[in-house]
Amino acid sequence: MGYAVENNSLRLRATTKEAGHEKDTIFVGLDIHKDSIDIALANEGRDGDVRFYGTVDGDLDSLHKTIRKIQGAGCGAVLQFAYEAGPCGYEIYRSLTGNGFDCVVVAPSKIPRKSRDRIKNDRRDALNMASLHRSGKLTAVYVPGVEDEAMVTDYFTSIMIFS
Repeated sequence: MGYAVENNSLRLRATTKEAGHEKDTIFVGLDIHKDSIDIALANEGRDGDVRFYGTVDGDLDSLHKTIRKIQGAGCGAVLQFAYEAGPCGYEIYRSLTGNGFDCVVVAPSKIPRKSRDRIKNDRRDALNMASLHRSGKLTAVYVPGVEDEAMVTDYFTSIMIFS
């Protein structure tokens, strides 16, 4: 299942800081799976609220619809996204950055975890991602371009065919 959507059809635009007017930032943590995306929001500031927003279908159209709702409720706040790298690829990253949003992809091994958080829970993972992104404790990984990713896929496919 892919996340193919033409960027021309999107009506998303990132809100930027206007000259002289600081806008609030909302840190958005995503826990992405093939069929669903869990979303958590963290308000700016040390005492800012961290809350679970909800779960949407695992396609870009559903995610973009939700982003528009968050933007409307956020009164023009700047949205910054973070999600854990995984088997779903980088289409969400490319879509978000292509629409002017700040987005980081984080290696699972680079996410700080508490020893008591051994049980995987999608909601908890999204909340943790939003909170850690707000605190600056996430390390982004390099996101390959479409051509690079296709070349790697072709390479591994050829290895599997000729093995």
